[in-house]
Amino acid sequence: MKLAGASEYEIAKTLGVTQGAVSKMLWVAVDELKATDGMDTDRYREIVRRHIFKALAALEPSLLSSDKGEMFAATDRIVRQCERLARLEGLDAPERKTITIPDIDKLDITLSWRTLDDKDKPE
Repeated sequence: MKLAGASEYEIAKTLGVTQGAVSKMLWVAVDELKATDGMDTDRYREIVRRHIFKALAALEPSLLSSDKGEMFAATDRIVRQCERLARLEGLDAPERKTITIPDIDKLDITLSWRTLDDKDKPE
């Protein structure tokens, strides 16, 4: 149903479950497709990209709400969806740079940073 263009709300209504349950089912289904059918990265990204854009479209009306709380909550969710899209597209990935310094042949530097999602790892 999702690949046919149905929203999570429509799927939930049809199946008689919550929208959160549908979201979880979809992520499980995508993981299974990747594992069993060898879904390629481009196809997976396209499915996730569509999911993000539908979420953004669903949130847009809340930006015009007279309820400030609803408007700020929608803004927060939109920012989160944009962050997911940036990660999906690799826009936040660190770059590898080679720097040449006089008297030193080459110095390889890899820029990396931690995010809030990183777990502390014992060294």
